[in-house]
Amino acid sequence: MIRWMIVATIVSSLLLLSLPVLAGDVPAGPRGDFDVLLSGDCRAQISFADALRGEGDYYRAITEYKRALHFCGDDSLSARARAGVGETLFEAGRYELVVDWYRELGTEDARFPYAELLAGRSLFRLGRYDGTIGLLGPLHGRQVPSIQTSEASYYVGLSQIRIGELRQAEASLSLVGDASPRSDKARRHLERLRSEPRPGRKSPGVAAALAVVPGAGYAYAEHYGTAVASLIVNGLLGWATVDAFRDGNDGAGGFFAVLGVGFYVGNITGSAQSADRYNTYREDRFQARFPE
Repeated sequence: MIRWMIVATIVSSLLLLSLPVLAGDVPAGPRGDFDVLLSGDCRAQISFADALRGEGDYYRAITEYKRALHFCGDDSLSARARAGVGETLFEAGRYELVVDWYRELGTEDARFPYAELLAGRSLFRLGRYDGTIGLLGPLHGRQVPSIQTSEASYYVGLSQIRIGELRQAEASLSLVGDASPRSDKARRHLERLRSEPRPGRKSPGVAAALAVVPGAGYAYAEHYGTAVASLIVNGLLGWATVDAFRDGNDGAGGFFAVLGVGFYVGNITGSAQSADRYNTYREDRFQARFPE
């Protein structure tokens, strides 16, 4: 009796285990489309990533592009997914990651103009203007004009303005073709370069030397209010020092002398710093005339 109960239990267990397969709920063998997405699925994946990107959901979009890149066997779809990663990172403002993305591309992929332009624009926004010129220079120097070469010329020209190479910038911006979306901006930048010279600079050394006369260095740096204040404060401290010693009040005289020397030295160093601030202010205003 017990033996038959054991047999019945085993048989019923085997039947229960086989029911999902018989019902079709569990695949009986390996499925190829589980491991590798079909090309149609790849297109749907990329389309979904594009939609997420359009909604500003950049990080989920990048995840979907990378998922498609992992599963897609079609070279054109892989290239599209790879481009989507770089473009989305740029739109998300992750410029350092765009540069890393460009460096990780294979040699053949890195030759695509869009990749170079994307990395070059990212370097520009990071303030690495020499890097922009170095990366986009070969593309900008091509003889056959195109949208890509015009874009490269535009960013090379802007980078040259940022580092003070204004004549080279004129030559670069003049290569931006009329068919380029940047042509109007390039033309305006050229007009400004030719009509508004770069502001002159104030020498910190000259400012410090002039500050031997209190306030003169500040006046040279066009900080006139500070110049007047420096002259008055240093004059009052000098007068107070002399007057205290003349009255035999050595303690007060020493105090005012130390204070006066401190203000006098501060007048010299402050004048040099004012010249630097003047240069920075004027340069910032000049550069603001040439927006991206």
